[in-house]
Amino acid sequence: MNSSERVLGTSARGHLFAFRQLTDGVPHVHEADLKRRRRTNGEPGHEATPDESATDP
Repeated sequence: MNSSERVLGTSARGHLFAFRQLTDGVPHVHEADLKRRRRTNGEPGHEATPDESATDP
């Protein structure tokens, strides 16, 4: 049990469990999706990963 689960009640633990199942346990899914939507292909500094910037000409 992590610190956020200790503070939350039993029903909140159930919500956390369901959330983790729906997101495959990946944190910050919504924020990552927002960043992906704002990313401009080909724009310097808008690469999703460091590997993408290394492959640009």
